[in-house]
Amino acid sequence: MSRARQSIKGFTDPTSTFHVVGAGLLIVASTYGLARYTYGLFVPAIQAEFHLSTAAIGLLGSASYAGYLAATLLGSTLSGSLGPRGPIIAGGLAAAAGMALIGLAPSLPWLAVGIVLAGTSPGLAYPPLSDAVVQLRSPERQGRTYALINSGTSYGIMISAPLALWAGQQWQIAWLAFACIAVIATVWNSRIMPTAPPRGAQQAIQPLSWRWLLQPRSVPLFSGALLFGVTSAVYWTFAVDHIAGYGDLPGGSAQLFWILVGLAGVAGGSAGDGVAWFGLKNTFRVALFANAAACALLGFAAGQWSALLLSALLFGSTFILITGLFGIWSVHVFQERPSAGFGATFFLISAGQLISPAIAGMAADHLGLGWVFDMTALGTLAVMVCLPSGDIRQMSDANSKMEALMDHEHLEDIVKTSLGTLAPLSIGDIDTVSNTDKYAIIEKQDEQNDAELENIFSYMAELNEAAVNNESLCAGKESTSIRDCLCHTADFIAAHAHGKPIRYVEIGPEPHKTTLILEHLEKRGINLDSYVGIDINPRSEMRMRQVLEPIIGSDRFRYIIGDYNTLTADDLEAYEGLTVITMLGFQEGNETPDKMAGILAGLTKPGDLLFSEMQLNSGRGYGPIINFYDSHPMKQFSDSVCKRNHVVAADQHSIFVIPIETKLGGIMVAATIVPYK
Repeated sequence: MSRARQSIKGFTDPTSTFHVVGAGLLIVASTYGLARYTYGLFVPAIQAEFHLSTAAIGLLGSASYAGYLAATLLGSTLSGSLGPRGPIIAGGLAAAAGMALIGLAPSLPWLAVGIVLAGTSPGLAYPPLSDAVVQLRSPERQGRTYALINSGTSYGIMISAPLALWAGQQWQIAWLAFACIAVIATVWNSRIMPTAPPRGAQQAIQPLSWRWLLQPRSVPLFSGALLFGVTSAVYWTFAVDHIAGYGDLPGGSAQLFWILVGLAGVAGGSAGDGVAWFGLKNTFRVALFANAAACALLGFAAGQWSALLLSALLFGSTFILITGLFGIWSVHVFQERPSAGFGATFFLISAGQLISPAIAGMAADHLGLGWVFDMTALGTLAVMVCLPSGDIRQMSDANSKMEALMDHEHLEDIVKTSLGTLAPLSIGDIDTVSNTDKYAIIEKQDEQNDAELENIFSYMAELNEAAVNNESLCAGKESTSIRDCLCHTADFIAAHAHGKPIRYVEIGPEPHKTTLILEHLEKRGINLDSYVGIDINPRSEMRMRQVLEPIIGSDRFRYIIGDYNTLTADDLEAYEGLTVITMLGFQEGNETPDKMAGILAGLTKPGDLLFSEMQLNSGRGYGPIINFYDSHPMKQFSDSVCKRNHVVAADQHSIFVIPIETKLGGIMVAATIVPYK
């Protein structure tokens, strides 16, 4: 009974393996296997129907890849902003319309339009599938799920040849049947694919900039993708045409050859398992060598049926495998925007595929297709030069690295790992500055360091002064301004005092917010018994005394210079009134939430009130947070930190909003990075 229920759930649950793999595989079969690659199977028929030369066939093949090239950028961008479902549906519709047009084309111009439209379909539908896999599958299942979906190309190729044989001389009927399959795939995907962008889709500050894309780890990936695109398109476009030139082969050889390419391609679904077992680099090497052998066999032994069979088996199995490996590699490099990095990788594969058919067609007219396939084999071997220096064993290696750091004491180490994984930076090139190095007295303190400590405090105070004096900042239809929020905080404190005196304890003292709260409490008639400031920066005390002693008196002002990490409630002495502990500066941003929770728990006792501010994302995305850290005082703050650490800045700081994992769950962190000499 339980098995029956599980089976029913598998069919009804849109996030089940059946639906995720099934729908993804069918849309790949329709867009890649049929709409894009099956053109090569029909080259002899199209060439005869429209009286085309080999060079013209190559130009039509390049036109198909050109459509894909343009659509890839659109598919990646739309998925990152609107979610995977929309571009996947658009890709399915493009495949159906393009293939129907090929089947009904009355003339060469209409045929060309159909070929280009069909060629765009995988560019729209394929990149968003990486986002869908990341959203719908757990990290340990992502590599295998993606590889299985990727093998849909093989299934499309495999069913195209029997349909071509069935259609016979009426080859156009086969294309109309292909269009019907694309419609079914589109409807299925419209029911199960996510509509929301992936988590972290817009976390990087410049997610689609050249600097973000062309990071050190992506250059080998992109170079290999471009070169593999150049070599693979020659096989897809001209293999059947080359075979058809040998009249002594049995009838139906081309169709059987194509079926074998598709059947062998199903093995490409093992890309995820191969990476897990042997590593990406070793799997890549074996696959590239076999793919090159497939091309070479067509070059010097195309007239031998046994050589054709072996070539079909080698190319079919390794092409799907290699594209799967490129996909896993790209998601590993671009984990915060998988569809963008994934789309860029396959954009370059298609850029190579756009170039090669036209050039290969012209070369074949002069030198023969045999020579072209021999050169293609050498080009495939050259891809090995581009393989990554380190090895990869799953799509989400970066996730496991971050999880390993969740128990680490220092937030800066976790942020460093996240930056090295998600930003266009190498972990080895990132130096972090601890909270102590920013604010504390250093061994060889001099006048310049004293001045920088005062400047650091002043820059933070300047930002808060602007916030407190701006009665509209953060105000909206559903929110109050920062100033009003602080006044409401004071009202809350007053309401809970119940006539008791108040001891106001501030971690990371800040003059302007504190002044507003204390003055508001004073107006409410609250007895401010004492103020205790706790700060690691010794140069903040004088400024805090200047602004607060007129409110509470010098005899009730106490200041502790030290690291709040080492303090406990016992350091504050026993108190009979109400203790209010606040953290309204930026100190809470220097520790992980779980560690900060432990510190604050150690400083508080039952009955105390605790207030802390946090930055929340709004409907406007991360723009306001980025603008805040891009302000002039924050840039001055970065300059002062550099000077205190004897670093000469080469440029102004850059801002990144990145995800990290903590014991309390995933959070976003704003980090500023300063390039230095």
